[in-house]
Amino acid sequence: MSVRVVITSPGAATVEEDIEMRRAAGLRIRFASSGRLVLLLAVMFGVVACGGSDAERVREAGEDTAVEGGSVSAEEPPAPTTTLPPAEPTTTAAATSTTAETPADGSALPLSASEVYELVAPSIVFVETETGTGSGILIDGGYVVTNHHVVWPHDMVWVVFPDGRELWVPVVGWDPFADVAVVGPVSASAEPLTLADGEGMSPGSTVFLVGYPAETDLYPQASITEGIVSRFREWDLAGLTLFQTDAAIAGGQSGGALVNTDGKVIGISTWGFSEAGFSVATSAADAAPIVDWLIEEEAALWWNQSLREPGAGDFEFEIEMVNRWDNRVFTFVGEIGSTVDVLIDGTADGVFRISSPFGVHLLADDSYSGVEVGTVEILTYGVHYLDVWTLFDELPFDGPASYLVASSSRLQPFEDPDDGQHLVVGDIVGAVIDYYADIDWYTIDLEEGETVLIWTDSIATDTEVYVDYPGATIDDIAHDDDSGSTLFGVSFNAEIVYTAPATGQYVVAVQGLVGSEGGSYFLGITPLEG
Repeated sequence: MSVRVVITSPGAATVEEDIEMRRAAGLRIRFASSGRLVLLLAVMFGVVACGGSDAERVREAGEDTAVEGGSVSAEEPPAPTTTLPPAEPTTTAAATSTTAETPADGSALPLSASEVYELVAPSIVFVETETGTGSGILIDGGYVVTNHHVVWPHDMVWVVFPDGRELWVPVVGWDPFADVAVVGPVSASAEPLTLADGEGMSPGSTVFLVGYPAETDLYPQASITEGIVSRFREWDLAGLTLFQTDAAIAGGQSGGALVNTDGKVIGISTWGFSEAGFSVATSAADAAPIVDWLIEEEAALWWNQSLREPGAGDFEFEIEMVNRWDNRVFTFVGEIGSTVDVLIDGTADGVFRISSPFGVHLLADDSYSGVEVGTVEILTYGVHYLDVWTLFDELPFDGPASYLVASSSRLQPFEDPDDGQHLVVGDIVGAVIDYYADIDWYTIDLEEGETVLIWTDSIATDTEVYVDYPGATIDDIAHDDDSGSTLFGVSFNAEIVYTAPATGQYVVAVQGLVGSEGGSYFLGITPLEG
């Protein structure tokens, strides 16, 4: 990733010095990047993960910006709650004094678009990271709800209110399956909004999207669009109800509010399908308990936090690969402008790759034979990934191969909980593409002639599936990319009908394709009659 900023910090001679000085002073920095994920999905598939790509921008923080020791300076917030009231007509709203007129029969008239905007917009925030932008919803306790794909893989983000107040705040945690994240807490003058239950609405009901689509302003104001509930969709594996609406959407809307005519937040804007002309929002009723759990359990980003501990990790590791799908991943925090040297030496031809926090491929060894060495210059602050594996056709199915991994930077082993899980026919497991080009591998025992359906299910995580066995050549390995069914849009799901050629243990490997890092998927093994 190339970084372009305007150097404005006094005494800064380089871009890197300016970035570090602005970070230390609590100043917001706008980066210029490729907007890779949004652009890839939008151009190739007409699917927009509605976080916006970056615009080149640098600004001084307003006088309300406060950062102390890496956290927001704020009074202790009240205990969080996202208790779900029914989204029934009401004549008042907690967020503002705006009221709906009340006819003689006591029912409330629907609010107009301008009334909804006045009610909700002050509590819809602009969320910004070094890789893109999105929207967020202020709730009780000073927390902000947004999408997982808006904040991943960062542990700190900028939150900007419509009144121009901006804060550098921590990410509390995220759920990649529901695509929900929580940041904060912040000290805010705006009234918090409540996540309400709108699943009883009828198709054809009027709704509004409030957020920050395609935003480039220094002091952004929320936008509002109007549409209808086209239909409801159920993602049963994730336990989510999704609102489908024709309200206009663009990158940057992710994490914004889907609001009904009572001014209630009934959904969190998530995905847009531009070619089909509709967008999708996760039901606030389903998101609310997830939000509560993230806040109460502080589902922290453990690999980011552990790397910030003094002396974390080591400079050398001895590792062993147990099969040709096995790999080892290490993480390290890169300081902008520094270089990192890597050496890999082992009993087989190893391969390594270094990726930035945002999935940008920085370096890969291409010599294969002998000792693998390389040096990479760090261009972006954050957690980087060193991925080590064996040249595929050099290692038998069952390995093993041993390596020495050495680096000039302290490395922290990344333990992928998905790798090496043993499955049985009938299992369904959920997993995450943890980093750029992550390959999760599982084992399963099959009898000769046994036929199974191996499938993945996701909404925006593009997966490939492979089935391997002892004695298989490269040509014998079964493979599929996008043959599976999907909830809507273009399929990212794989599906293989597989008949075991012999009795034994097999490996099912799932690889996340470019743009899928941070995303989640389900893997299922369904029995079929032979």
